[in-house]
Amino acid sequence: MQKIMNKAVLNYVVKEMQPLSVVDKLILINLVRLGCPKKVSVMSLTTLKNRITDTHKEMKSHLCETLEKVSVVSAAADLWSKEKRSYSGIKVHWLDQESLERKFAVLASRRITSSHTHDVIAREINAVFLQYYIQNKVSYMTNFVLKKTVILNLRNHKRAMAALKMSSSHLQSTKV
Repeated sequence: MQKIMNKAVLNYVVKEMQPLSVVDKLILINLVRLGCPKKVSVMSLTTLKNRITDTHKEMKSHLCETLEKVSVVSAAADLWSKEKRSYSGIKVHWLDQESLERKFAVLASRRITSSHTHDVIAREINAVFLQYYIQNKVSYMTNFVLKKTVILNLRNHKRAMAALKMSSSHLQSTKV
């Protein structure tokens, strides 16, 4: 029962984008006590952090294994701001080799604290490609637009795409 509770709490926090500290809130603890035996409890904040880290590592490993089997991917990247904070997002698309279904994954969604120059953007994109070992598998790259956001410095984003294309030592088969 404890295992089921831990999984439920982890899913609740992650999927509902709750602050991690919610596991320390008396309201959640009391809610769990209503329907569960006394021996079942809400995991601690430290345990939750460790479970999230472990789950992330497992998911990333699985995605790397999946992408390893794929010969070509298409990538999309963007830079946006919300509430005076800047972020970058990178996702990839590919065809499943057996079913020919179109698949995708978000590789990164990160806060950008430095200037939005083309070299910073290109370095960020390249670092993500290297993390997932797809630097030589990207056949097409574009930028994407997220709803309810403001695109920042589109000219620098386009220059970053061009810089990635020209850096053939890092992205040999990339067409931007």
